[in-house]
Amino acid sequence: MNWSRWSALLAVAVLATTLAPAAHAVDGVTLINQATALHPLPGCAPAESSELINICQPGSYRLAGNIVASGTYQIAINIRTSNVVLDLNGFTLTGGPGGSAITQVDADRASVLIADNTIVENGEISGVIDLAFTHGVTVRNVTVVADTAIKVGAQATVSDSTLRGTSGVSSTRGVDIESGTIRNTVIDGFNFDVNVVNGGHVLISGCTIQNASNAGIAKNFGNSNFGGLAGFGSTVFFNNAQDVVPGAGQSMGNNVSSSGSTF
Repeated sequence: MNWSRWSALLAVAVLATTLAPAAHAVDGVTLINQATALHPLPGCAPAESSELINICQPGSYRLAGNIVASGTYQIAINIRTSNVVLDLNGFTLTGGPGGSAITQVDADRASVLIADNTIVENGEISGVIDLAFTHGVTVRNVTVVADTAIKVGAQATVSDSTLRGTSGVSSTRGVDIESGTIRNTVIDGFNFDVNVVNGGHVLISGCTIQNASNAGIAKNFGNSNFGGLAGFGSTVFFNNAQDVVPGAGQSMGNNVSSSGSTF
């Protein structure tokens, strides 16, 4: 048997699989991979240089491999519509240097699009999930490593995840959230691990909030409206400069702090 020939054929087969365009799985979920950048999703225009892949139709999408945006400030996946389920399927999604892993802008970044009721789940992400101007977003079962990890709007849910900061510099946040729930999540090493914005109410439960260089929980960082409140219970605070910015929390109980704070 000519092993060199078989090795070459195997290499070609692996390359073909890696570069195969998106296809519909038997369950109706659209598969996407690195080659989707060259083969736009059904009904969608080719991606702009500012984005690797754009999703423009509601539905369910599943990664079939790791996806990496390499251009400076390049978005890995730009969601231009509501009612999208993005299953990372255990793979890793990486935004370009300085760019978002997932966001919601038009092609020239001149305006923010609505991506309500988006679900992101089941994988690893390098770069921010920026869905700040949305309602009903769910992020679950993910590991995010970034300067700022997650930005979500009203009625959002972040659960069963691990968020790790990469710099601890001023203004970085683990979760920027307008209102909703954060539960069963480790948030580690940001300037503010949780920041409640725009006067929203957030329930935080079963979380570990640690190594925040400014505060574990703050409200309205960078916002003049100081109405935001966070209620939290059964949450562990560890090694934060301060656990809760005064006035940021209420309805608190069953929390553990090793930072010397009292609530």
